[in-house]
Order: sequence, then C-alpha cells, then structure tokens
Amino acid sequence: MSSPVLQPFRDHLPFKPYCTDDLGAGLRVLPLSKALSKAYIQHNHPGMVWTLAFDMDREIVDPNNWWPIWERAHLPAPNVATQTISTGRGHLLYFLATGVCTTSAARPKPMEYLAAIERAYTIALGADPG
Repeated sequence: MSSPVLQPFRDHLPFKPYCTDDLGAGLRVLPLSKALSKAYIQHNHPGMVWTLAFDMDREIVDPNNWWPIWERAHLPAPNVATQTISTGRGHLLYFLATGVCTTSAARPKPMEYLAAIERAYTIALGADPG
C-alpha cells in the first residue's frame, strides 16, 4: 500500500487487525503485513478511532448525472471512496486529523461529538447504520 492517499489509513491500522476475504468464513487476526492483502480489514484500533467508514448499500455515483453521493448530501469529499464496478456500491472513508479515544479512560465529550458526526453523516449519506 504505497499510495500517498492511503498512507494515513495504513499508518493507523492495528498491528494485528481482524481481517478476511470472505465474511461468511469468519474473521482472523493476522499480522498487518498479511492482513493488507485481505478484502476486509479492521480499520480502527479497539480503543481509538482514526477513520470513519460508511458502507454504502446504494450507488456512490449517480449514473444519470455523475454526481457523487457526498456532494448530493452537501458533505465534504471523503479521503477515499471505493466502489464495486458491478453494483456501484462501496465505502466512503473519512480520516480524522486526531484520533478519538474510546476506552473507559476516555473523556466522554469527544466520544459524544464523534458519535454525533457519525450519526449525521450516516443519515445524510443514506449509509448502512450497521
């Protein structure tokens, strides 16, 4: 993963993330070097959020007018947008400039603010809330 666009994502991945190529087969914990080759990878540490990921169960770009979903929702462009060619569905990733701690030792206000942003983006984008 040598892309400068993806480097912030890679910099904050867990050292041994859960990952898989087939969700039906379950998740495995692998060293990051091996996990990077998998189709699905845990994108945040258990106690720290660096990336907001939104699962789009509808087309990311409207095929009729080519407007991306985030522009129609009046939101900033994501750092990364992935799309499955056959369905048009994908994921939108927003990288945080500063991580938000989510452990029991964390301050509640930053976690509440992050949760509010995540809820608002999920609603505005029509993303999968799960």
